[in-house]
Amino acid sequence: MAIEHLNTLPPSIIADQLKEPELAGFGGNEEHHVGASHQLWNIATSITERVQGHMAEGRAPTLGMIYILALRQITTADQSALLRAFDRALQSGARTPAIRDTHDLAG
Repeated sequence: MAIEHLNTLPPSIIADQLKEPELAGFGGNEEHHVGASHQLWNIATSITERVQGHMAEGRAPTLGMIYILALRQITTADQSALLRAFDRALQSGARTPAIRDTHDLAG
């Protein structure tokens, strides 16, 4: 859902947010992506390609930074935008969320 939402933002906005100094502290020298679907990878890769022209020296951001920025965006997105992103994720083949039960620690 986070990547689906980030994909709706203009490349210039994404590039500006990727340039924020505090975001660099979340990344590292190595990236390992485990369990992501091909659809998620395709969307994230398309974001890096769209943003590349807005970055210094035309360098594409790493997928890791795209994933991190997408998660950060959840805190600032409005509820209707997140619901639309959730619907798109489900329509594209994402699995449906688990049903909560009485033993769910999340509350």
